[in-house]
Amino acid sequence: MSTIDRLNFIPIGLNSSLEGKLIEVYLLTKGYRTGDLKRLPRKMSKQLMTEACTHVSLKLAEYESKAKFREKIRWI
Repeated sequence: MSTIDRLNFIPIGLNSSLEGKLIEVYLLTKGYRTGDLKRLPRKMSKQLMTEACTHVSLKLAEYESKAKFREKIRWI
């Protein structure tokens, strides 16, 4: 997972655009947008971002695992 620009809550790295979209989707399921995080209390925004990053990390691992599996069975 990429690092997060703490000022703007934007992922930085190889999968940053995908991570950013997954974070946006996660926050929307919780009723927030990325811009809302700046207006929330620091503790709450940190908690939401921790949850979002955990969710995104698991999603990326799932995608990577599926891709590896598909590549593996492709050559069987």
